[in-house]
Amino acid sequence: MSRFLRGITQGVATVKQGVSPLGFSIRSSSFGARSFHQARINREDADLINELTKIPETYEEEKVVIDKINNYISETDKSNATRLRNIGISAHIDSGKTTFTERVLYYTGRIKAIHDVRGRDGVGAKMDHMDLEREKGITIQSAATYCSWEKDDKDYHFNLIDTPGHIDFTIEVERALRVLDGAVLVVCAVSGVQSQTVTVDRQMRRYNVPRITFVNKMDRMGANPFRAIEQINQKLKTPAAAIQVPIGSESELKGVVNIIDRVALYNEGSQVDLVEEKRALLIETLADVDEEIADIYLEGEEPNVEQIKGAIRRATIARKFTPVLMGSA
Repeated sequence: MSRFLRGITQGVATVKQGVSPLGFSIRSSSFGARSFHQARINREDADLINELTKIPETYEEEKVVIDKINNYISETDKSNATRLRNIGISAHIDSGKTTFTERVLYYTGRIKAIHDVRGRDGVGAKMDHMDLEREKGITIQSAATYCSWEKDDKDYHFNLIDTPGHIDFTIEVERALRVLDGAVLVVCAVSGVQSQTVTVDRQMRRYNVPRITFVNKMDRMGANPFRAIEQINQKLKTPAAAIQVPIGSESELKGVVNIIDRVALYNEGSQVDLVEEKRALLIETLADVDEEIADIYLEGEEPNVEQIKGAIRRATIARKFTPVLMGSA
């Protein structure tokens, strides 16, 4: 929806050329009350256009405009919009963005095989379409594709945009962020938050893009996802907490445990103590950014699974929190 608001805001400039972003025609000679009267635009429409000339800086401001825009959208369009998202993948160079995207495409059925990023097998990653990208093993130009995921007998469609991580191509990231509904910030479990991670974080804030974080390369020597989460909190100044903990570490990585539902993705190993510790930390962090969880926490009660999931969703959309997942792409 942030993408939609930015498009509407930029489209307001076309009003002066004779056509408003909401579809009604007006005169280009004046932008005052007289022009609105001559174009037979009611006061509510004029107020809406005036509000759209200012880009919302917070989610609360954004929500007010979204609610008003919804009045102009049909129920069919609203239903379709709930199952369509533009998602970007961003990170520091060599954090595994393109490899991550390759796995997403494979497990959603868009591609039939996973190929090496550097193109050693003669094929290369799907998203690195340029020969130079496959030769150097880095992303130079943003690439877009799509995939679908079925849940509760409904198809959800995602437009995926893989962005470069090198600072020389950061303008490609800037271009992609303008159209995103949300993003995945990929962080290396070994290196943690790096220089370009900070740059990407700043760009996401500029365009009001909510994000989730994926700690990648959990199978590498020296991997420490909780150090990476601590750096997200301290260096990026973004409240973050894990919603998964690993089963094993480095070369012994066996899977992850969902600490919200207390369910292991692979039923190997025992991480009961760590799960409870990180679950308590997750609830405590959510209590700092969500009023409903804060009330439950202060009453000394434990929120249920649905309350935790609802709080994560609200806080993430409001850009007050980033849930952290982990694994090895």
